[in-house]
Amino acid sequence: MLTPSSPSAARSSFGASPISFAAPLANVEVMVRSDLPRRARWLGERATSRLRRMQEEYPLIGDVRGLGLFIGVELVEDRETKRPATERAAALIEPARRQGLIFGLDMPDIVNGQLDRHNVVKIKPPLTITEEQLDRALDVFEATLTQVSQFPPEMLEEIRKEMVRRVVPDRTSATEG
Repeated sequence: MLTPSSPSAARSSFGASPISFAAPLANVEVMVRSDLPRRARWLGERATSRLRRMQEEYPLIGDVRGLGLFIGVELVEDRETKRPATERAAALIEPARRQGLIFGLDMPDIVNGQLDRHNVVKIKPPLTITEEQLDRALDVFEATLTQVSQFPPEMLEEIRKEMVRRVVPDRTSATEG
């Protein structure tokens, strides 16, 4: 009889079954047959090339980096100091979402002790994205970038306060009741 402390107790009765491998194997076969890795590399180069052209026009873009269709666009208030444009990056997400796109924000850099850096916008479309869809996504990115580039300091301060409110809940209402 198996007991919770025996080594076999944590094993699955179907974990090594061939059926468990069928879906992942089919997925890999489709990726290879469709040549998705090569396509992702080509579309990624196309996207990063356009983003680098945007970087020449928008001082807000400090860096463009990535591999294939996993792309990061670092937003900075000052290219020399690389001061993160955290509020502008956060402000870019919602208008893009309203237009049907989901951009992510980078996680804090715990290795280098930069816990408040959320200024890298992640662009990670599906590997099956069409050229037209990618162009539209970059059009939306540029339009929202134009908007947030023009935000005055007062608006950035309000965005920062809202970001803090989301992270640190209001405790006054809990203590009043």
